[in-house]
Amino acid sequence: MNTLFWERKFFTNSQGLDNCVIKQIPEDFVVEEFFEKNILSECRFFIKNAKNEIKFLPSRGNYVIGELEKRKIETIVAIEKISKKIKVNVEDISFSGMKDKWAVTCQKICIKDLLKKIKTPIYDENFIFSPKNRSNCSLKIGGLCGNKFTVTIRNIYQDEEYIKNIVKNFEQEAKIGLPNYYGRQRFGGPRSVSHIIGKFIIDDKIKEAINIFLMQSSPVDSEKLRYARKQIEYNQNYKKALSGFPNELFYEKIVIKHLIKKPGDYLGAFEKINANLRRLFVFSYQSYLFNKMLEKRIELLGKKTFQKQEGDIMCDNNIFGMVPGYMSEFSSGIQGEIEKEVLNEHGISFSYFEQAKKYGVNCRGEKRPICMNLCDFNLVSILPDEINIGKNKLVVSFNLKSGQYATVFLEELLKTSLF
Repeated sequence: MNTLFWERKFFTNSQGLDNCVIKQIPEDFVVEEFFEKNILSECRFFIKNAKNEIKFLPSRGNYVIGELEKRKIETIVAIEKISKKIKVNVEDISFSGMKDKWAVTCQKICIKDLLKKIKTPIYDENFIFSPKNRSNCSLKIGGLCGNKFTVTIRNIYQDEEYIKNIVKNFEQEAKIGLPNYYGRQRFGGPRSVSHIIGKFIIDDKIKEAINIFLMQSSPVDSEKLRYARKQIEYNQNYKKALSGFPNELFYEKIVIKHLIKKPGDYLGAFEKINANLRRLFVFSYQSYLFNKMLEKRIELLGKKTFQKQEGDIMCDNNIFGMVPGYMSEFSSGIQGEIEKEVLNEHGISFSYFEQAKKYGVNCRGEKRPICMNLCDFNLVSILPDEINIGKNKLVVSFNLKSGQYATVFLEELLKTSLF
């Protein structure tokens, strides 16, 4: 089914670390948002075991702004749970971006709370929401500058000196910048089908989009789940498949329940999916096209990829590429030729994206920097690995701007796919 497969090529030539492991435990991948004036949403409860101080909010203001710290749970799932606990619509909760599931993360969220239901922290096994203040207007997420990452890389068989040299050589080579690809998470992680679903949505093929959503297996699926997906693919047996889907895939379960109740109503089933997730499908396809354009630029220009060429669009000393949409315009010069070539290869035009409006998704298009620069990169420590006895572990920290992917950065450092 995956006809839009994309596998990135490494930009740097430095050596990597064979057979290493990230995210062996959630605490190996810590993500903390930072804002203007260096305000940091800091992980305190799952990492530092801090006690939550109950802060009584002022009564004025219809919006609650606070911090969501989570562990082993997807952002959308945590948001859904919060909405059910306090009985508000999930659309009334806004946040800056998706954070990794198998990690410890902290991010700001804003909740519309007209009835003043939120007065104290909201607890769950996998998250804590700590309200900080109230406001008379909704939080505008534009103040987010980026994310601070602290990553532990395990199961390294090389010694300390070798590891230091690997990191040093990579840091030196990466000074010219790294490709600002969208990471594999954008496409659904190991399953990598979000962009395929997005293309079917734009093609006005909702049945096919739903089929991919339910049927496409992942390398990490259990045998029970694989069997359930096949029950749908080969037999259209939704009742038999339902029990094979774990509760954490509750959007899939909601879709299946709808199709059991109303066979053939694929549009109705699609509308049961969270609006943010529906938008993400289409944005994933746009992201896929951006990656293909950047890949072609690297093939043409090599190490000169981040050097300005005639016709390039520049802002803040960075070259901007196209994330195509119905309001997009081609660049001129080499970049414009690349953009035209990629869209022609996929048989689409800018007007093609207007179809998504039918499903509540606005694909205007945008520009995105093609270069990711190292920022506050630090080798924190090299120590014996307490989980993988006889091996070493490397801890690094770095900051990335909003919209940049740590997995892209780490794959360049380690020279391996992380999915």
